[in-house]
Amino acid sequence: MECNFFQLYFLIGTEQCLWGISPHPLLDLNYFKDQGYRKMIILTEPVPLPLAEYLLRLAQEEENSWWKMVKKKLGFSSSSQEAYLEKRLVKLQKELRKRGLPLELSPREFIVGQSMPDNLENLLQEAQEILQGRILFASEAERALKERGFSSNGEKQKIIHWLSLAKKANWQRGIGQDGQCQRCGGKKLEAKKCWWGEGLECLYCPQCATMGQCRLCSMLYSFPSLSKGGQTEVTMKMNFSLTPGQERASKALEEFLDKEEQECLLWAVCGAGKTEVVYGAIRKALTQGQSVLLAIPRQEVVRELFPRLRETFPQTKLAALYGGSGEKYGAAQLVIATTHQALRFYQNFPLVILDEVDAYPYRENVMLQYGVLRASCGKTIYLTATPEKKMLKLPTITISARHHGFPLPEPELAVLPLPKGEEIKEKGLPQSVLDFLEESVEKDRCQVFIFLPTI
Repeated sequence: MECNFFQLYFLIGTEQCLWGISPHPLLDLNYFKDQGYRKMIILTEPVPLPLAEYLLRLAQEEENSWWKMVKKKLGFSSSSQEAYLEKRLVKLQKELRKRGLPLELSPREFIVGQSMPDNLENLLQEAQEILQGRILFASEAERALKERGFSSNGEKQKIIHWLSLAKKANWQRGIGQDGQCQRCGGKKLEAKKCWWGEGLECLYCPQCATMGQCRLCSMLYSFPSLSKGGQTEVTMKMNFSLTPGQERASKALEEFLDKEEQECLLWAVCGAGKTEVVYGAIRKALTQGQSVLLAIPRQEVVRELFPRLRETFPQTKLAALYGGSGEKYGAAQLVIATTHQALRFYQNFPLVILDEVDAYPYRENVMLQYGVLRASCGKTIYLTATPEKKMLKLPTITISARHHGFPLPEPELAVLPLPKGEEIKEKGLPQSVLDFLEESVEKDRCQVFIFLPTI
């Protein structure tokens, strides 16, 4: 993932002044001119984000008490602000030399900001609709706009930054001040060579590195969801009928959506048809104008479920997200995704359905649990055949029989001795093992799982 570079600046206004850092400072000048600021002093060349934040903290130290004294003696004027700035720059330069940082402050004055397109409001609205409910690095946000055919291809960086200035998006460092990865929640960080200079290191999170490195110097944007609900027609086609047990569970899940509880457990035996049982809750949420996430730990299940759900909800926009999937940022009301892909969503889904909550890799993975939790902005339904004890404390809906009504097969354990070492290569499997396999497979037509100490 790229290193994001910022510049330290000082804004001078008619009645106020402001320190700031920005990857596009002249865009900031354009934005803040409408708020009474008339001149910007850019103080540094582009530097990595953590260094820019450090410079900003240094610049703002003791600001209040000293600034009150200046205003009392000189009044609030251009000369008083420039005197204040001059004093702060001397201290800043001393601090930089004291810490051995190879940076010289070089003030440059600007009164004209970077221009924006005439149709700015339309472009901002379009970008919001594309990026809503996501948490993305700057480069990912640009790719999302490109994938969705954003109207102004050459203005993507400007528009993304303007959204943050207008408080329609938030940005933060990839690694927070508490040493936590802001994308996956990981705290076991590692150091890598910084791209800014020799001898400098930058922290990154190895836990989610397969999705692109989250660094201390990375800029992570979160885009609030624009969804406001509202009734809509939803077509649901099922070429089968639910069993009485499935019907009872389906209605209970729909009723759960109207209750105060935020979490619910569907505990159903293997083969009970858990996926089909949640169709009613999905339809109800979609009918209310809500987006739904069906999160699954394993991507092969995502690929298998997607065509089934597309047939069941033929008029609903669906997306399947997993490692290797084509489009990553398409608009969809119903998203079927691996739990890894949930890391790129931000408070977007009023209903999250988490299937196979007991399965690898989700069960023991704090990162995936963190991502699914942040993707939600409402209720969560957990599906499993083998819940942990702590999950049984949730409101629980059970299905105790498979859809065809036959009981689960109970396996029998057969322990058979094998020859040791090279003997098995010479003599092959013992006759007792061959007889067992013939009887089980040929006569009884049973499935046999063979576990060996070594392969």
